[in-house]
Amino acid sequence: MVSEDDPTLTTIRRAPVTSLRTRPILLAAACRADFTSHIVATVTPEEYVEEVLRLIEAIPEGKVMSYGAVADALADRSGRNSARQVGNIMARHGGAVPWHRVVNSAGRMPPGHEQEARQLLLSEGVPLKGDRVDMAKASWTP
Repeated sequence: MVSEDDPTLTTIRRAPVTSLRTRPILLAAACRADFTSHIVATVTPEEYVEEVLRLIEAIPEGKVMSYGAVADALADRSGRNSARQVGNIMARHGGAVPWHRVVNSAGRMPPGHEQEARQLLLSEGVPLKGDRVDMAKASWTP
């Protein structure tokens, strides 16, 4: 197990959050030679970010995807399957794509942006149930 105090790891820097699409800073750390992971990623972290953003751009107006559905749709090609990772990518790089079309599996809109997301989704004709998206009617699968 690798701990945060391990001196063999390099410091990870985050890319600044902007409304423009930015190239992420390499997230791979220099790990010890004896460390192996069960995850087999077939794309680099930068390529995965681009795949996530490309998929979000493909969501048609009036439809939404959950963070988990995005991760599932890219799992076979990327070797990654984490809704949390998709959420982190959207928080850091999602300003230039239709971010409001990605909600959690219960239909809740992105935290801190609920008002703006609700207005954008309503203008696109996305069906809502109270303060949530009606996932049965609005879900999209590529």
